[in-house]
Amino acid sequence: MTSKPTLSIGLIGSGFMGKAHVFGFATAQKVFNLPANLKLHTLADIDKKTAEAAANEFGFANSTDDWRDIVQNSEIDIVDITAPNALHKEMALEAISAGKHVYCEKPLAPMISDAMEMADAAEKKSVKTQVGFNYLCNPMMRLAKEMIASGELGEIRSYRGIHAEDYMTNASDPFTFRHETAGGGALADLGSHALATAEFLLGEIVEVMGDCVNVIAERPCIDGKKKSVIVDDIGRAFLRFSNGATGYIEGNWVATGRKMQHDFEIHGSEG
Repeated sequence: MTSKPTLSIGLIGSGFMGKAHVFGFATAQKVFNLPANLKLHTLADIDKKTAEAAANEFGFANSTDDWRDIVQNSEIDIVDITAPNALHKEMALEAISAGKHVYCEKPLAPMISDAMEMADAAEKKSVKTQVGFNYLCNPMMRLAKEMIASGELGEIRSYRGIHAEDYMTNASDPFTFRHETAGGGALADLGSHALATAEFLLGEIVEVMGDCVNVIAERPCIDGKKKSVIVDDIGRAFLRFSNGATGYIEGNWVATGRKMQHDFEIHGSEG
C-alpha cells in the first residue's frame, strides 16, 4: 500500500475565517479520502501572544508573529491567507515567489489590477491557488450548473442572487478592518460570494450597473471616538451575461435576522 504524501500548512490569521479554515482542514481528513495528509505546521498572527494562543488552540506545531516566517519556511507547502483584505496581495505574491501553493480568502484583492497580478504570478510560477468561495464547493451548485448546461431549464432568462448577514446591523458595534476603504464594504465582503455564484452558474458577465449604499455613517473606535464609515453596507448590481440572460445580485451585511443567507433563483423558458 502506497503511503500518502503530507502537505504542511502555514496559516496567516486566526480570526473567524482562520478558525473556519482550520475546522475544514481537521474535518476533511476524517470525512473524505484525501490524496494527501494535512499537517498544521505554523500559525502567524499580529503578535507572539495571540499567535501562540491560537496555535495551541487549533493544533499547530509552531507559531510566529511574522507571516514571512511561513513564506520562507522550506517545510511548508501551502500558505493559507485569512488576513485583512488589503494585505492579501503582498502576502500572496511573496508566497508564490517562494514556490508555495496559496489558499487566499476572498476578496482576492481590493483592485482588479492587483488580483490579475496575483493570478499572473501564480500561473508563471506554476503553483496551485484557490480563493475562499466555499459555496461553490457545495454539490448543489454543481447539480444546478449541470441542469443549466443540459438544457433542462431551457433558455436562461433571468437570475437573482443574494448573500445577506446581520453582523453589521448594530450601529454601536465598533469600526473594524472591514470598514476600511482598502478592501472593505459589503460588496467586497459578501457581494463577492454572490458574484462568484452567478458567474459559476451562468458564465461571463459582460455589463454591470451598480449601486452601493452606506446606511451607518459612523461607528465607535476602541478609544471611544467616532469614525466615519465610507464603505457600503449594501451593494447591488444589475447584470447582463454573455449568454443573453440578465440578473441581479446583492451583498448586504445589515439584513436584520439573516445569518449566512446565500440564495439564488434561475428562471428559464422551461423552468
